[in-house]
Amino acid sequence: MSLPVMRMPAVKFRFLSLLLMTAISSPAAAAVGATGPVYIENISIIEQAVLGHRAGNLELKIKDGFTLPAGLTCSNVYITTLEADDPKKRLFALLTAAKMTQQPLLLHISDDPQHAAIPGRCSLVAATVL
Repeated sequence: MSLPVMRMPAVKFRFLSLLLMTAISSPAAAAVGATGPVYIENISIIEQAVLGHRAGNLELKIKDGFTLPAGLTCSNVYITTLEADDPKKRLFALLTAAKMTQQPLLLHISDDPQHAAIPGRCSLVAATVL
């Protein structure tokens, strides 16, 4: 005795396949937003893996915190970025200069888990000195 085979029309099958591939390939909760003006209280490079950090992480503490852009879910005080997301240290150089001169910044941040250095913290995508 064999089980009956259900056949799906080709168009419906292709549509469902495309929908499934899109859902798998893009994080549902990831968002990007801008916040500012903000001032950096501390900037750190983590040299050794400790307290949940990977070696090379860039960590910012924002003075008095910041307003979370709509759709983002993360800390509103710390931003931690993977070393791989700033391999040439251009963001680090810009942020250090802004910290030393107390210049306000506009920060573009993301809560994309693929770029999260520490769960619950946003990562830095871009920075603009205002």
